[in-house]
Amino acid sequence: MRKNQNRLQVRRLKLKPLDYFMLIGATVSIIMLLVGLSTYMENAKTSQLNLIQEVMTNEAHNLKIQFEDLLDEKVELLQALVTYPEIYEMDEEKQKEFIRYRSDEFGFSHMFIMNKNGQGYYIDEDVHRDQSGEKFFYDVMYKEVFIAEPFYTETGDVFTTICVSIYNKNNEKVGALCGALRLDNIQKLIADNEMVLDGKCFILDKEGKYLTSDRTVDVTYQVSVFDKEDSETSLIQKALTEEKDQKGIVTIEGIEYQSNVTYLEEFNWLIVQSIPTSEIVARFSTLNILQNSLSISIFILICCIVRIIYRWYKNVNKIYMDTLTKCNSRAACLDLIDNIEKKYNHRITFLYMDLNRFKYVNDTFGHDKGDELLCVFSKAIEETFGEIGFVGRMGGDEFISILEDVSDADIEAMWSKLEALLVERSALLDIPYVITSSYGYASREKNEKETLESLMTKADTKMYEYKALYRKTVEDSNS
Repeated sequence: MRKNQNRLQVRRLKLKPLDYFMLIGATVSIIMLLVGLSTYMENAKTSQLNLIQEVMTNEAHNLKIQFEDLLDEKVELLQALVTYPEIYEMDEEKQKEFIRYRSDEFGFSHMFIMNKNGQGYYIDEDVHRDQSGEKFFYDVMYKEVFIAEPFYTETGDVFTTICVSIYNKNNEKVGALCGALRLDNIQKLIADNEMVLDGKCFILDKEGKYLTSDRTVDVTYQVSVFDKEDSETSLIQKALTEEKDQKGIVTIEGIEYQSNVTYLEEFNWLIVQSIPTSEIVARFSTLNILQNSLSISIFILICCIVRIIYRWYKNVNKIYMDTLTKCNSRAACLDLIDNIEKKYNHRITFLYMDLNRFKYVNDTFGHDKGDELLCVFSKAIEETFGEIGFVGRMGGDEFISILEDVSDADIEAMWSKLEALLVERSALLDIPYVITSSYGYASREKNEKETLESLMTKADTKMYEYKALYRKTVEDSNS
């Protein structure tokens, strides 16, 4: 007997391709929406960070210009003063008289004049200091304009000194006019510039010490940013090493900052602008809440879809699986019949089967044995017809098999195999009963238009004809 491929069994009770397409499409769309949303949020955050960095860069540029303008203003002021005879004639009495009460007016904490021998005359204090052995003296004498390294006083103030050369009438350099500029004036300049998100701005020297800060203690105790605990300041060190501006993250005393570091090449100083990352994150709190809410909603939606599919399959199994025999139920049989109703390109055969003397087993040995008998019968049918066709329970002890392109001879051969298998399995019941069955079948030839309902009725009728013949045979044998 030729063994046909079971085309009917694999088609039963599955979602249609369109259903799968819609489910997969909906799931993919939800996932893409979530990915797109996350990407949008990240891009929004990146854009905000870039915008903040751009604002800080512009502010740093403006601050640098203002800082340089302030120093240039002081240099120009000193250069104007050295053109007065009271200064370049190097007469101390005239110098003292000319400058003594003008330091505050010029914006300096104090002023002094250094002659070419290294003697410094501090006019406001009216004292002389020998500075001929200091590096400061040589820098002053060999440079037209010199801005000294900052120095700290005992009171914790920080100063830088601006010096311009003094020439006599013969155009000979005879000394330098110097003004000590208090750097807290620069901090005032910084404070006048608005920082985004309440950021901080300070100036560091080449050793990382605070020249200006909104915290007086940093300046007073000559704190170096490199020595602070729980800090990561490689970005600042990189700006000093490479002598150019840097952008990135700086951590100071455990607080992470988005920072912009501007290098002042003339002084080897740094303007550092910092905004706590936490404040930037807080700026995105609404976006984060929206993102998290949508993510949770989408996750719940996916869970609901999965649960719906799971419940659907579970219900399908309940509807289309016979709970006792575990074969296809009556609903599965009717669903398949409906699906193949207009399948005219194949020969369709309906096979009806039921047990002989099933009521006798139930009445004599109980319904438990009757249920066991049904399970044995169902399994035998599955093993015989299930590999090439569809097998299902219509109710009670009635089962059907639907076959494609199977000849009558093949059906008779399979029925003989089933009968032999039932006799063999009778021993499993542990009762004095030999399992036999009745059957009937009817076929719709290829391209015929007969309804399957009519075909099923014919098969059912033939089965009862066979059962009547069986009963007559049994009665004749017993008489």
